[in-house]
Amino acid sequence: MLSISAMYCPHNSAWDGPRIAPRGGELRWPLPEKPARRYLGWSWSRCNRVAGASGAAAASFCSAHVRRSSRHLIVRAALVEQLTQASEALEMLRSRWDAIELGEAERLQPLAEEEVAIREGMRSLEFGDPAEIQAIPQTPSADPVVAGYYRVARALLELEVAQKEWEVRTAQAAGFDQPSSPEVGAFASRLLGIALLRIRLFQHSEAYELLQRALPTMMATQQFVGSEGAAAKHWLQNLCRSTAMSQMLREPGHMQGIDISNSEHLERLQALREELRACGYAAKDILGMTQVPTLEMFADDDLCGQAADALLARAPEEQKGLAELVRFFLLSRPVPLKRLTELMGSPCMEFLLEKQAVTVIRGPSCALVKAEDALKALENAADDFYCFANIKIWPVEDLLIATDRQTWPSQGFEPVMYLSDDSWGLIYGAPREEVESVLDLCTGSGVQGLVALQNYAKTATFVDLNPRALDFVRFNVALNGLSQKVSGIYEGNLYQALPPESGPFDAILANPPFLPNPRGIGSQCSAKFGDGGDFGEDILEAILQGVADHLKPAGHLSAVTYAPNTPEMAERIARYLKSPDEMSPCITVFSSKLKPAKEFKPVSSAVEAVRYQEALDEVGIKTMAEAITLVSFEEKAAQTHFVLKEHLFQDEGYLRSLWKQHLDGCSKT
Repeated sequence: MLSISAMYCPHNSAWDGPRIAPRGGELRWPLPEKPARRYLGWSWSRCNRVAGASGAAAASFCSAHVRRSSRHLIVRAALVEQLTQASEALEMLRSRWDAIELGEAERLQPLAEEEVAIREGMRSLEFGDPAEIQAIPQTPSADPVVAGYYRVARALLELEVAQKEWEVRTAQAAGFDQPSSPEVGAFASRLLGIALLRIRLFQHSEAYELLQRALPTMMATQQFVGSEGAAAKHWLQNLCRSTAMSQMLREPGHMQGIDISNSEHLERLQALREELRACGYAAKDILGMTQVPTLEMFADDDLCGQAADALLARAPEEQKGLAELVRFFLLSRPVPLKRLTELMGSPCMEFLLEKQAVTVIRGPSCALVKAEDALKALENAADDFYCFANIKIWPVEDLLIATDRQTWPSQGFEPVMYLSDDSWGLIYGAPREEVESVLDLCTGSGVQGLVALQNYAKTATFVDLNPRALDFVRFNVALNGLSQKVSGIYEGNLYQALPPESGPFDAILANPPFLPNPRGIGSQCSAKFGDGGDFGEDILEAILQGVADHLKPAGHLSAVTYAPNTPEMAERIARYLKSPDEMSPCITVFSSKLKPAKEFKPVSSAVEAVRYQEALDEVGIKTMAEAITLVSFEEKAAQTHFVLKEHLFQDEGYLRSLWKQHLDGCSKT
């Protein structure tokens, strides 16, 4: 019998629900999908670029890495062969489990003995036991060792699923799934066990269906006694809610269909803004109430969630509405449908439900309620109807910016980036010089272009490769009443997305994907907004190469990254950059304190951690740091400057001084 206490894992973050820390910090959970890379090995041209070397120096640098890598080649080839044999054996074992009919229990013992032998052989593998891997990225890494480990881990989980599904079929044949059976609670626990395995395989739809079958029975038959029982019940309900939220994002039409030329959409979004503002939904009030130092902390619901929850619970009566909206839109906490309708009004709730920015769930199993059924229930919602937000709404100065709540990608879903520390760094670090036009590349939610429109630009153009991001741009443009100042919203790869008549621009803003991900090893670099290629600067390089054709001679560029080897970054920028005719660049790189690359861990397993660090060393990454790059152009010799600041993104006052420092440095040479 599979008991709740056996499956309740309070110290295992894998079951706390997927989460992700700010892009520049140590990334923890989730285990997202990683698009397979196409790099086949280390190249001499890459050596020249990342090392800043040439000729004999480059050859020496690369030869050292080739020699060091070759020492492991034979050993690692043997390891890959071991992993291949183990995965094939496990896959064959699973197919034999699938073929066992009811009443053939005598065939189980030989299979169990084979499994024990395979598992025993894996415990001594070089990078640990694949059975300890908690979840499986949907797309394997291009690194053969990492890919081999994940193939084995997947085969193990699928074998466990096959075993438990056989137990379920056997229990059903015995009638244990019937409400009158004394074993119905144990049967439901078996379903829960399969659901947990499905979650680890990233099969959220299957997990959701299993939980819908299991939870009502478990809630009715299990005894939740004392503090441990209460904790187990809370965990089960959170598990159901998280799975329902993940399932919701796979529904068609989610956050789509906003038309900034549609007067009805504009009016309804303006009404939403007014309702939020009427409740005091502004940065100053939220920070004061939660005592959180910066809004960036809300990027991680769990990081500040419990403390903020406690403070919000003590909010004075006149701020109770604001406290509930903060819990809903920034901390991803459920709120009763009836209460949210009281706060937001029926028209706003109708719009949010229609656009699936908000979803309704019902009962302890958190069953998803269809939008049309939720709309019918608005005026007289049952007490067990709760809402959760599929988006976060961030107050940014006088703006409101919506982003995705979920931060990890999965099949059919590519998230729009939350506001992380780098987002705030560019918000305050970009020059606020009055300009006619701004181009916001890798726009995400559109926050940088919208800040520009609100403060210093007459028009803005938004570009992103992710079509979902552009849905959010339209939502945010309309929400903030800035539709008339938008020159264009384009889907595509950087400048290629622009029509021929677009530009040149007075300013370019860029928050490109910047996580170094050699050989695609780091599974937590997998989102489009994160993966910056081997060295982390593939997209930044492409942006800089297009400056000459898309920036006015007197224009400027501002980019934010979490960058490798920042003391040499200005020289790399100079090599990437194509300047306007007869103009030379003045480049200033502002960097935070350098951190050893070994502290940078966008990984999800022990094998990833080791291989990722080896790969960083291969491409020459020694340190990582926050970085803001400012580039302007003059009719004199090119200049590069490097400025070190211990804490960069966290100091708003200092960030607002960057443009003046840049101009002062350019004028002194």
